[in-house]
Amino acid sequence: MKKFTLTILLFFSFICLFTSCLKTYYYSESIVYSQRKRYDVSLNSYGNYNLQGKTFYLESGDNKVSSYDVEFKEYADYVVKALKLEGAIETNNKENADMCILVTYGISDESYRETVPIPIWGQTGISSINTTTNTTGSSQGTITRVGNTIYGAAQGNSTTNTTTTVNPTYGITGYTSVDRKVTQFRRVLNIYAYDNIQTDKTIMLWKTNIISDGHSSDLRILIPVMAFCGSDYMGNSSGETKNYYLFEDQDDFLSWKKDMPQDPNVVSYPKFNSSNVNPNDFIITKINKTKDETIIDFIAFNTGYVLFKFKISPNTYIEFEKQQYKVISAGNIVLGENKDVPKNGSWEFRLHFPAIPSNADYINISDGMSSGWKWNGVKLK
Repeated sequence: MKKFTLTILLFFSFICLFTSCLKTYYYSESIVYSQRKRYDVSLNSYGNYNLQGKTFYLESGDNKVSSYDVEFKEYADYVVKALKLEGAIETNNKENADMCILVTYGISDESYRETVPIPIWGQTGISSINTTTNTTGSSQGTITRVGNTIYGAAQGNSTTNTTTTVNPTYGITGYTSVDRKVTQFRRVLNIYAYDNIQTDKTIMLWKTNIISDGHSSDLRILIPVMAFCGSDYMGNSSGETKNYYLFEDQDDFLSWKKDMPQDPNVVSYPKFNSSNVNPNDFIITKINKTKDETIIDFIAFNTGYVLFKFKISPNTYIEFEKQQYKVISAGNIVLGENKDVPKNGSWEFRLHFPAIPSNADYINISDGMSSGWKWNGVKLK
């Protein structure tokens, strides 16, 4: 198979994607999700215990891990956050606490080798045989006159050429294979709650078992993800295995993780009514309305082009109720200058606009050219 190298200069207009200008795109959740890092979590929870107002203290449930170990304490803090989210109250008074919470965690390498079959292409047979015959000839003669009598002689020859054409068929004639390593880790977080009032016997009040499978072995990333996903069922029965997915840049997760209230003026990956910009090449990641300005974050993706360029016009504006607000400044990009994005790479940048009315629930975004790029009806709530 022949391979060709095609060099394409894409001037996004931000001058305008050549193909995008001819097509209308609509918000696609699947495309937006494909651009974000996602973690999958499954959990089983057992019990029927109302956490609201109940006090607890938390310890390591693994004899090999001290409750004072700094790594354990970091992970335990996320479990405490999850319990507090459901109304439980942490206490240092271990004698009078309602619950003793024991936590264990771990990771196992579930990597494996996969044998990938690769087809071998070749001739599999004959589809047809064509035979053509071509005959050519020549002749010559002599004439002799003796008196009133004419004598003549003639001779000739012919050549016949036969051509046979065999038309083969092609397909898979066999297989070979290659081995590749598939990196996979199982991350586990177990939370057990025991009655701390009736100490004459061991009573388990509830337990939550959380599992996450994936390529990362970094528990510092995964423990908070698992604790956040498990918070809804701590103290309660899940009834069945519950499966969740969570994005690392998800607003509610980040607010919980950082102990910061979620800002109602910030919307991530906003929906929109329509656009002429291909969402595989360009997406809006965040819009932040403040009293002083409107900030919009973007990512441009080079999905495989040899050369990818885009430009942000200084005439770019946002619009609300027919009132236009022209771009003031840009971050990580220079207005009016081309920006190169390497093959299979991406580029994040930010645009600053004047503040828009506090009641604005949508904006339109345009590069200021009638045939340029546009997003219509970008939702702010």
